[in-house]
Amino acid sequence: MPVPDRSVLVTLALWCTWSVASLAWSVDADYSSTQLKREIGWSLLAIVAFYVAAATPHAWRTLVAAALAAFAISA
Repeated sequence: MPVPDRSVLVTLALWCTWSVASLAWSVDADYSSTQLKREIGWSLLAIVAFYVAAATPHAWRTLVAAALAAFAISA
């Protein structure tokens, strides 16, 4: 699997930095801190999952099947 381009990594780092910086103007810093962990964690997890899944056609089909199954179960 190829390493992501530097521009992708820089963009993700800037996004994470901006998210953390948003705590400075937050009204409720404790609540925002817990939400920040979730936002960065789950978003990066999704980005990595799609990056890995796009590496091979079989991995992509598996990811799509898992996502559709998760949607069906939660509906």
